[in-house]
Amino acid sequence: MILSLEHVFFAYPENKKSILSDVSFTVMSGSYISILGDNGSGKTTLIKLILGILAPQKGAIMCKAKRIGYVPQQKPSFFQLPLTVQELLDTTKKTLNITSKQATTDALALLGVGDKKNALLGSLSGGELQRVFISQALLGEPKLLILDEPSTAVDIQGQENLYRIISNLHKAKGITIIAVEHNLVAAMRNSTEIFHIHDKTGHLCSPHQYAKEYLNTAKLSIDIGDIDTINNRETQERR
Repeated sequence: MILSLEHVFFAYPENKKSILSDVSFTVMSGSYISILGDNGSGKTTLIKLILGILAPQKGAIMCKAKRIGYVPQQKPSFFQLPLTVQELLDTTKKTLNITSKQATTDALALLGVGDKKNALLGSLSGGELQRVFISQALLGEPKLLILDEPSTAVDIQGQENLYRIISNLHKAKGITIIAVEHNLVAAMRNSTEIFHIHDKTGHLCSPHQYAKEYLNTAKLSIDIGDIDTINNRETQERR
């Protein structure tokens, strides 16, 4: 177990409106959890609670990860930062007291953006910028990586590259991943489990279980090939 939430309640103090109510779940080390739910359901609030940015009114959050890597949602202002890629990562290294000069090179190479070291952030595409931010989050070798809508502002080709890299981090490096997602297909393909937020609370389920639940409630369609892939993977994992 790397993370556990027990009976967590949260409401923003300015309006006292309940956002999350009696949320409980456990994340095992090495999992890939996608958090899904409607807009405004509390997905980003949930990860801010996990990160300690917000504090619950009730309940307990226990995290065994010594360091958490965090990549927030992309905002247009990120492209306007007057920094090069290397300057961004070097600033993070100072904050984390990382002295290795090789750390920046290795982190960028891992995400396939080693050739962008001297580029200004504003000159990068959405996909390149997101990979740079993930490189930044991986400094210090976190055991838990939290991503908030990682494919926002990334084109289709960039999304395919991005999720391939994230999946490799999970499988090859053993990093536990929690991702707030609006990209349903990516969540279904990559996740070991889905945390579905609905009506202020939520539950963990398999991707296949979520597909059945989501199709039944939202009457949406998902490519049958994706469902078959998920079913085959889950069958293999149970063997």
